[in-house]
Amino acid sequence: MFFEQPGNGRIQGRVSLGYARHLKLSLGAQFNYTSINATGYGNSSVISAGASVCWWLSNKLII
Repeated sequence: MFFEQPGNGRIQGRVSLGYARHLKLSLGAQFNYTSINATGYGNSSVISAGASVCWWLSNKLII
């Protein structure tokens, strides 16, 4: 969770949820909800997502 109020009437916040599994092929996913509020301009929010893959070829070689 992230929250920031940098001044000039702006407030920004973010909530993230991530999950990963460690196998020979590791998979991960993350979902984000970001919101910003600026005095005099209103507010806006967005939902975004990300994914990652890690392939363990050996103990010393990872792609």
